[in-house]
Amino acid sequence: MCIRDRAVYDYEWYPQMHSDNPISCCFASCGRDQPAHLWDAFTGACRGSYVGRDHLDENAPAYSLAFSPSGARLLCGGDRCVRVFDTGRCGSDCDARPTAATRRAKSGVKGLLGALACRDEAVYAVGSYGGQVAVYDGREPSTGPALRVCKDKPLGGVTALAFDGRGRLFAACRNERDRACVRGFDLRTGRVAVRCRRGATPSHQRLGFDLREDRLLAGGADGRVFVFDVAPGSSSTDAAADAPVVAELPRAPDCCNGAAFHPHRPLVALASGQRHYADPGSSSDDDGAARTAPAVPAPAVAVLKWPDA
Repeated sequence: MCIRDRAVYDYEWYPQMHSDNPISCCFASCGRDQPAHLWDAFTGACRGSYVGRDHLDENAPAYSLAFSPSGARLLCGGDRCVRVFDTGRCGSDCDARPTAATRRAKSGVKGLLGALACRDEAVYAVGSYGGQVAVYDGREPSTGPALRVCKDKPLGGVTALAFDGRGRLFAACRNERDRACVRGFDLRTGRVAVRCRRGATPSHQRLGFDLREDRLLAGGADGRVFVFDVAPGSSSTDAAADAPVVAELPRAPDCCNGAAFHPHRPLVALASGQRHYADPGSSSDDDGAARTAPAVPAPAVAVLKWPDA
């Protein structure tokens, strides 16, 4: 168990992890007012820290994390800046790559970067809580423009990103009601190519999703969990059509904020739970009699068989 005394914003498993090699069994996390840490998956010990510094030489916390596919680099998303660390070299040495010159800049991705994703060792995507998504090339100068800016605004705060290997970038957003979905952007045009509608998400939680070949797994704030077919051309000829639902998994007891395919076996893992607040006006009746508090679903983790298996 890894002990953190502050809220955890994001975590990321080392991409080359294998149980036969204990050195590779680790993951990174970032939290409130703290640098990113690398943790041992077996012992829970902290192996090292990656400290971001701002222009005042103060600690600049990360709000999102992403490893490069080889695991050689760790990307940390902060306030208008991506800091790239050498995974094997802890400390504060990093390559700072701003996404916007100032808070009032007319171009670039502004605000806190709530999601990161790496396509390869050089190309990566960023998403902000301001609802912007863009793709950058790490081989270009740090002050260079984005390769592509996705043009579907306004979005909710972006909380998850993933490349599918077919020229598309999928993005999930928080606090969306009427148009809540996971969007697949065509990187050639920056426009939405497919939408996976998973129900309203009136929540500030990170509602994640996972990709495996032509299937996308995603849950919603209402506990429903869907498997979508996101193969190119599977929905219709419309460039922004809704992806068909191929399966609906058993409903989670609460908000389903985590969904993942097992990398090798026909299994899926689901995590559910959220913070519940008692209604201050319902603690007692008009005559002063105490009321029984409504039952609150407990956080839960479930492992299910993949429907396509």
